[in-house]
Amino acid sequence: MKLCEEHGVPVQRLAAGDQIPVKDAQIDVLHPDASWAAQHQGNNNSLVLKIDWPGLSLLLTGDIEKEAEAALAGNQSLKATFLKIPHHGSPTSSTDSFLEEVKPAVAFASMQAAGSRQTLMTPNIAERYKAHDIQVYRTDRHGGIRLKRPLFKKQYEVFTARGARGYSLTPKN
Repeated sequence: MKLCEEHGVPVQRLAAGDQIPVKDAQIDVLHPDASWAAQHQGNNNSLVLKIDWPGLSLLLTGDIEKEAEAALAGNQSLKATFLKIPHHGSPTSSTDSFLEEVKPAVAFASMQAAGSRQTLMTPNIAERYKAHDIQVYRTDRHGGIRLKRPLFKKQYEVFTARGARGYSLTPKN
C-alpha cells in the first residue's frame, strides 16, 4: 500500500457486497466485510471473489482458513463450478462443510514444486477433495492450469502445461 501511495497508484478497498463490472461476467466480493476486516488479521482477511459467466462460475478464495470459511457459511453465492483451493490446500482450510456448500466440479491450487517441504496440501486434504468427488489440479504436478470455454458453448475444458506435453507428475493411486 505504501508503494502505491508513493507512486500515485489509486487504491480501492473492496468489501463483501461490492461488485466489479466486467463485460459478459459478474464479479462479486463475498469476503471480508468491513467489520470483519477491522477485527481480524492475516489469511482470514483474504479477498474472496465469485466470478459468474454464462454456464460456469469460479470462486477465488485467497488464503482463507477455517474461520473465514465458517463466516461464509450459508452464503447462497458460494456454489461454483471451479474452486481455487483455499490456502494452497493447507490443513487450516478446506473443511468438509465448506466443500459441501461450494460443490465444485473442479478445484485447483498453486503449489511449490512436487516433493518440496513448502507444499502445504497434505494427503488428508487431498483425500477430502477426492471424497467430495472434486477433480483437483495442482501446479506442482500439472504445471500451469488453464480453463477454456469455447464461445457459444456451455461446457468447459481444463488444459495443463504438462498435459499438453503428454505427462503430469500425478502419482498413480
